[in-house]
Amino acid sequence: FESQAPVSVEVLDENDNKPIFDMDQYSISLPYDSQPGRSIISVHAQDSDAGANGQLQYWIKNTHGLFQIDAKTGQVRLVTRLPAPTHQNQTQTFELRIFAQDQGSSPQIGETSLLIRLTNSVNHPPKFDKFAYQVSIDENLSGIPLIQVQASDPDVGKAGKIVYRLVRVQAASLIQRSNQILSSQASSGSGSSGSSPTGGSGGSGQLMSKKSQYDQQVASEQQLDYLKSAFKIDKNSGKVMLMEPLDYEETHNVELIIEARDEALNDAQSTSAFVQIQVLDVNDNKPEFLAMPKLLRVSSSTQPNSEIIYTIQAVDFDSSTQGNNQIEYRLETPSRYFNVHPQTGVLFAIQQLPTTLAEGGQTIPELEAEKLPGGATIYSESLVIIAQDRSPTHPLMDKLVIEVEVYKDQADDAHPVFNSNQYFVQSESSIEPGTVILAPKATIPNGDPLVYNISQIEWGLPTGSGGTGGIFGRQKMTAPQQQQQQRALFKRFAIDPETGRISTTSKLEPSDSLAKNIYHFIIRATNRAQPLLSNEAGVVVRLWDTSLRCPRFPFTEYYASIPEGARIDSVAVPNLVIDDVEKFAGQKLSYQITEDNSNDNFFIDVSTSAASSSALQATGQQPQQQQANSQPLQRINVSLRVKKALDRESMPKFLGGMYTLTVSASNSKCATQARVKIMIEDQNDNSPSFERPDYFVELRENSPIGHVG
Repeated sequence: FESQAPVSVEVLDENDNKPIFDMDQYSISLPYDSQPGRSIISVHAQDSDAGANGQLQYWIKNTHGLFQIDAKTGQVRLVTRLPAPTHQNQTQTFELRIFAQDQGSSPQIGETSLLIRLTNSVNHPPKFDKFAYQVSIDENLSGIPLIQVQASDPDVGKAGKIVYRLVRVQAASLIQRSNQILSSQASSGSGSSGSSPTGGSGGSGQLMSKKSQYDQQVASEQQLDYLKSAFKIDKNSGKVMLMEPLDYEETHNVELIIEARDEALNDAQSTSAFVQIQVLDVNDNKPEFLAMPKLLRVSSSTQPNSEIIYTIQAVDFDSSTQGNNQIEYRLETPSRYFNVHPQTGVLFAIQQLPTTLAEGGQTIPELEAEKLPGGATIYSESLVIIAQDRSPTHPLMDKLVIEVEVYKDQADDAHPVFNSNQYFVQSESSIEPGTVILAPKATIPNGDPLVYNISQIEWGLPTGSGGTGGIFGRQKMTAPQQQQQQRALFKRFAIDPETGRISTTSKLEPSDSLAKNIYHFIIRATNRAQPLLSNEAGVVVRLWDTSLRCPRFPFTEYYASIPEGARIDSVAVPNLVIDDVEKFAGQKLSYQITEDNSNDNFFIDVSTSAASSSALQATGQQPQQQQANSQPLQRINVSLRVKKALDRESMPKFLGGMYTLTVSASNSKCATQARVKIMIEDQNDNSPSFERPDYFVELRENSPIGHVG
């Protein structure tokens, strides 16, 4: 005899790789007359470990009191004036030791050096025409010019010829998602094992959970690699091309770091600029119905216009922009007995249902057999239900066909009857393997025994395949891929055949990108004595990550240029709203300036405006609750505004005309920060002035023409 069992082996990441810089030693020439605040060079290290083990922070050990490095970006800047040379041909050199440290529990450190040679050279660094660049692009576009950056250099020859290089591509949302997954892996790996529904070890559940987390981690890393290949820059013109399409549903914002460097032979100069890209949502995902029985058996005693037969639900993974994810329901063809609520999806009877074969429209021969066995069908109808989003320009829809059978309650009925046609489970945290999440109950009126099981999902899963979904957000999922995903999600639940208790077989995570916070399936109760008689009910499990979610700004740094003398209350940075702000509905969010070297010249303005939305679709609540949820929502607007008069000439010289602020957004659990760099543009607002109000000079008579007194 032999038996087989699947074994899953996960290789957990160890922090066994130290950060490695792109170069063992960086070198650059810096003129003595360089102004404080000047960007010198951007260093970059990579760590092949995953999650926090691969997230880096930079620092300089020996700054000489002259230099500082951005801990997140690796940008090295001059913070004060350089010492003057003692003679014309003096060359002074500074060597800085720069370190990159990962954020693992046992951190690894990488090291490089930066050699800065001070010269009397008149080679100027290139200067971009803008302090930073912002651009918006619709998702799904590719092979198009995105933006053209331009830098100038007043030098002649090779010292004035500029070449452009794409230094780095990054997306904060993908990096954070990767960190969340790794954090979840660490917590699940150190926790105790849950018990299985049958009382055995939860080890297999943990293995399945870890494999799911591993798959999510791989997907996030693949998406980051995909982004890196999506952009290309022409080294001579600075034209940035979008080579591969972007997907709003995967990342809303992308940031490029571009370097402009001259081709001087001995003391090449360079500078960097940021291009911040906002990905705009296009209505490319159609609504997808959640699992529901193909056959609904409805008692003839159902009360019209007040009793819920079933709450039909669909999801749409587009954004709420212009109603792209707001769904309305309707019947394709009006029904004599039934209708569906357009906002909530509630299916209900519009008049008293037939109680006899004659009322149900049966033919004369069938009327002769009026005495039917319990549970026999009196009336049946096929309903075609349409779910359509509210996009004003290009609405998308999906159809669902269900069969409704009306039966008369009788004591000898041998059909199983659930105490509800559908069940809802909601959780604001992760659910461990072996947790009983639901105990549905079915009975058979005539007392026959029954057995429970979970039937395979047949309506498909909301994978975003209505448009251009997929692992990179770029292609439709094939039928085999959808089936494989269905089986993966289906296996995360088990049902006790005797009691009907439903439990998890693997850990359910709110951050699971595969399930997108929703699990749904069908349960069936079958008459043991008459296996052809059965009944089904729908189950929807939703995981809200409000208790786990921390706010996050779309970008780690924001850039703005405003002229000195800008009017009070004018906008410096128009949009400081956190990413996915709609997911924080009901929470108190606080925005504030936590660090400020501008002498309190700016303030954060938070305002709200009404935004009508029905994005909160039915979740198993009663009709009055759903009606409350469809009230107008408040749209939050957050901006950084000018508080005092700005004067570039009164700014400390070491700031180089640029203020740096740190803004934070926080909820009751945690806070996030972003830096805001504001360049104050010089305006011709000062008249020439003499050093003294009056000048006196003695001049001898007969002094020759051209004599200086």
